[in-house]
Amino acid sequence: MLEIDGSYGEGGGQVVRTALALSNVFQQPFKMNNIRAGRSNPGLSHQHLGCVELMSELTDAEVEGGELGSQQITFVPQSHPEGEVEIDIGTAGSISLLFQCVLPTLPTSNEIRVTAVGGTDVKWSPPIDYLVNVTRPLYGLYGVEFEVDLVRRGYYPKGGGKATLKSGSTDLKPFKLTECTPSNIQGVSHCGGLPRHVAERQAESAMEELEELGLDVEIEVVEADVYGKGSGISLWTGEGCLAGGSALGEPGKPAEKVGREAGSKLKKVVEKAGALDKYAADQLAALLPLAGGSYTTVEVTSHTKTNVWLVNRYLEYTGEKKRVVIYEDKNCIKLV
Repeated sequence: MLEIDGSYGEGGGQVVRTALALSNVFQQPFKMNNIRAGRSNPGLSHQHLGCVELMSELTDAEVEGGELGSQQITFVPQSHPEGEVEIDIGTAGSISLLFQCVLPTLPTSNEIRVTAVGGTDVKWSPPIDYLVNVTRPLYGLYGVEFEVDLVRRGYYPKGGGKATLKSGSTDLKPFKLTECTPSNIQGVSHCGGLPRHVAERQAESAMEELEELGLDVEIEVVEADVYGKGSGISLWTGEGCLAGGSALGEPGKPAEKVGREAGSKLKKVVEKAGALDKYAADQLAALLPLAGGSYTTVEVTSHTKTNVWLVNRYLEYTGEKKRVVIYEDKNCIKLV
C-alpha cells in the first residue's frame, strides 16, 4: 500500500484531496499519516471529512480513520467513481474544494452526479464561478467535459449554498498552453442580504482597475438569495486565455476595495508571462498523468509543487516511467 506523509510540502488539505483523486484514478489504496500536522487544528476538518465521505460513497471504498480530527487515514477504493451522491459539508465548507476531489477522476469514471450543500464563495477556496468559467473550459481543452449548476450561493459563516456537478463525455488529448492573450474580460459581482449598490460598486471599481489593459470588460451584477449575508466578485478572461481573479467582501471592507482587489489579481496574470494563473496550475497537475501535455503559469506555488510530488509518487508506485516535471526557470509543468 502506498504510504503518504500528509505533512509534506504545504501540508494542508490539498494533500488529502489530491490523494483521494489519484487513488481513484490509479485504483490504488493509500495510507496517509500526519494529516495537517503543522496546522493549529491538525487532522481532518469537516471540509476534508466531506471529501473522504464523498469519494468513499462514489467508489464503495473501505476507509479507516475517517473521523473528525483524525491524523491518519487508510483509503481502499473498490471501483471507479460512479453514481449520484448528495452531501452536506456543513456550515460554509467549500463546495469548490469538494468538487476538486472528483474532477481529476472524470476520465476514468462512469456517470457521476454530485449535489453539495455548503459554501460557494468562501476564503481559501476558488469561488464557484471560477470552477465554471476557468476550470471547466480548461478541462475541456484536454477533452474532459463536465457541468456545474449553481443553485444557490452560500457565504461564510452560514453557508447554505448549493451546487451540482455532473460528468460529461471524455475524449482525452494532450494540450499545450504557453501564453495568455485574452480578447476580453467577463465577470459577476454578487451580494446577498445587502443593498444592490454593494455589488454595483464592486463591479465599477474592478472595471476601473482593469481599464489600462484596453480590453472590453463586462461584469454582471447579481443580487443573490442567501442565508445570512455576504458579497464577492469573480473575473475571468475570455477567448485566448483562461485565468481568473476574485475577492470577497468582509465586514468593514469597502466594496470598492473588493472590486480593485479582484481586478488587480487578474491584471497581474494577464501582464505576466505564463498561460495559467497559480490556482489553475495546481488544479491541472492531477490531470497530467492521464492527459499529458504541458502548460506554463505565472507562478509555481507550494500547492503546485506538492501536487506534482504526489502525482509522481503514484506514477512511481504503479511502475509508470513517466513523470511530471517542473521547469522553474520557465514556470512550466510538463509530463515527460
